[in-house]
Amino acid sequence: MNKKKPSKNQTFLHDLVNHTHGLLLYLNQKKRIGKMDLSDIEELINELKLMQNFIRVEGEFVHRDISDLDINVGIEEILKISKSLISLYFPESIVDFKTNIDHLKYDPSQNLKLNSVLYYRVLSNVIKNISEATPTFVEIIFSYSGEGFLSIETKNDFKIKVDENSQLRLSTGLFSIKSLLENIGGSFECSGSSNLWMNSMTIPFSRVLSKADRAA
Repeated sequence: MNKKKPSKNQTFLHDLVNHTHGLLLYLNQKKRIGKMDLSDIEELINELKLMQNFIRVEGEFVHRDISDLDINVGIEEILKISKSLISLYFPESIVDFKTNIDHLKYDPSQNLKLNSVLYYRVLSNVIKNISEATPTFVEIIFSYSGEGFLSIETKNDFKIKVDENSQLRLSTGLFSIKSLLENIGGSFECSGSSNLWMNSMTIPFSRVLSKADRAA
């Protein structure tokens, strides 16, 4: 079945709605608990800053109330963003969060960074698609072995049969993931069976000069 590719504007709006959806899930969790502490508020502030940066960078929109923050972050911050986003959608009891980071090959002095705005767009689409399958388990593996790419693999059970020609394969979210990653030299693959869905992606790091290096 053919489906017209969504425009850049459509994927932008789709991913912006994804971000607001994640925030609503977070706030509804806190509403059910009936409590928000200082760390929760800080988390919410960080999410709103991410959303503002998303609008500034991807929407190419400049506004005096949107801070011009550095969007390039290292692997530790990427893992922190990942854990925070995953916790919005799934209870900790069903998530197997694994890291296979070879820190001997990941040298912080090389200033290897990922674009946090693009990364959030990619991961939020992946996580939201998984959540719509109402899984009973989610496995997520983050790997870095020195080739200059962050690799992410996910696996989850699926309550409905996934056909190779399913509309799910053609969704705006999956198209957004694939186009975002391929445009920067990364990759995205997904596959499904009667009860299992898998995603595999690679995201290239960039070497970002520090302020001192830029001033030299």
